[in-house]
Amino acid sequence: FYANQCYTRYMTLYNLTRSMLNESHAFVYVMRVFGGDRIRGFTRLSTRYFVAAMLLDFYSLKPGSADELALGELRRLGVITQLEAETLRRHKADHRPLITMSWAASVAIQGLGSAKDAE
Repeated sequence: FYANQCYTRYMTLYNLTRSMLNESHAFVYVMRVFGGDRIRGFTRLSTRYFVAAMLLDFYSLKPGSADELALGELRRLGVITQLEAETLRRHKADHRPLITMSWAASVAIQGLGSAKDAE
C-alpha cells in the first residue's frame, strides 16, 4: 500500500515536471514561429526569464533553498544578471518565480508586438 502511494506521488511529480518542460519548449516555439529572426533578442531574453522562473520553481520545492542560494546559482549559470538578482532579492522568495515569469511574458508581448508592426 505505502509503496504504491509513493510511486503514485512520484509519477504525479514526474508528469507535472515533464509538462512544465514541454510548456517551455512550446513557449520558445511560438516565439520563433511568430517572431522569427526579427525578434531574436526578445526571444532570447524572454526565454532566459522563463528558464529562471522554472529553476526558481524547482528550488522552491526544497524549503529554504529558494532564497540566496538559488539567486547565486542562477547568477553563476548566467541565467540572471546582477541587477535582476538584486531586484528579485527585494521580494519574498515565494514570489520570485511569478515575478520572473511576468518579465518573460512582458518581453514576449513586446517582441511579438514589434514583429507584428514590422509586417
